[in-house]
Amino acid sequence: MDRRTFLKSVTGAAAAGLMPLHRLAAKQKGKVKIRDVKCMIVRGTWDWNLIKVETDAGLYGIGEAYWGWGVKDLVVNKLRPVVVGEDPLNVDKLYAKMLMESAGAGAIAGVTVTAASGVEIALWDLAGRILETPVCNLLGGRFRDRIPSRCGRRRRRSSAGRLSSSRVTGFPRGQTQNTGSRATTATREG
Repeated sequence: MDRRTFLKSVTGAAAAGLMPLHRLAAKQKGKVKIRDVKCMIVRGTWDWNLIKVETDAGLYGIGEAYWGWGVKDLVVNKLRPVVVGEDPLNVDKLYAKMLMESAGAGAIAGVTVTAASGVEIALWDLAGRILETPVCNLLGGRFRDRIPSRCGRRRRRSSAGRLSSSRVTGFPRGQTQNTGSRATTATREG
């Protein structure tokens, strides 16, 4: 066995073990095309840019782009033509293409990366829907099975009052703000 054959066999075995969904994706490759990209601004504490990537198969993915002036315009006017008609399972290729097409418009920072990242998140969501699997499986699997939750409030009450009310609502942890920016976390036992 020569070196080239050995490396191909090792790489193939590693890829088969690490990327079991690639076989599933290969069956869907080229069957679905991106039909449209939409952006909606939700007003809140700041402007949330929600991005929807729609396909010709009726499936869609939702992503969020960080707030900033011009994100919606960049998504709708510049990035939409780059991805429409493309295979949504080529997430990395499309992300690179969006940045390359936006070169000169701040392609490595700022609003361009914000907009492209929002479309990328929508593409990952869409890929999960096409392959009928949670996105975490596409990105390497679950990191943890449970996420601890806590309750924090900004009302001016005593620390004890805040902790007792968080316990009443069922949160095992409560975060209290004592003085300045120091925060203490208490955990309920039992």
